[in-house]
Amino acid sequence: MVAPTHSNYFEENPGPREARLDDDSQFYRNDTQEYSADGDPLPGIEGFQIVGDPRPGSTLRACGFPTNGTTLCNFQWVRCHEDGTRYSIEGATMYDYVVTADDVGTLLAVDCTPMDDSGRQGDLVREFANNENKITCDQEMQNDINICISRGRADFDVYVLVCHEVFIILPEVKFDTL
Repeated sequence: MVAPTHSNYFEENPGPREARLDDDSQFYRNDTQEYSADGDPLPGIEGFQIVGDPRPGSTLRACGFPTNGTTLCNFQWVRCHEDGTRYSIEGATMYDYVVTADDVGTLLAVDCTPMDDSGRQGDLVREFANNENKITCDQEMQNDINICISRGRADFDVYVLVCHEVFIILPEVKFDTL
């Protein structure tokens, strides 16, 4: 039995992510694309990231570069909790998202599924906001919250909006500490 040499071993056994460029076994390229059953590369997103300040009231935006004929991306923003549970945020299906008080204390992420004009879906891509750290309030907001908690109530100025003779009166907001 003859042990394979390096040259014919690699010719006969390209790596799982390598494709031969031509009949000359010396030239391979790294192939990171996913392929469908018919051999066409699936839609994808390169450089997927979230930009923006991950603080309540700020807008985050998911962005990346479409590849392999991607013409549409389906987005879903999710909250991830310490116990491993993930909750889809109702109505948060666009590329941009305004961080809310409900996000504080959670890991915030966006799932993106790239698609092409033929309806083929690529692999889901997930990115976390805030470098995969929990969402927090800025210090000024946290100080205001702490003051309200220590007082046992929160007082706000209320403005009445008059529109087509319909009056909207907002009640004073109060809460008790536990």
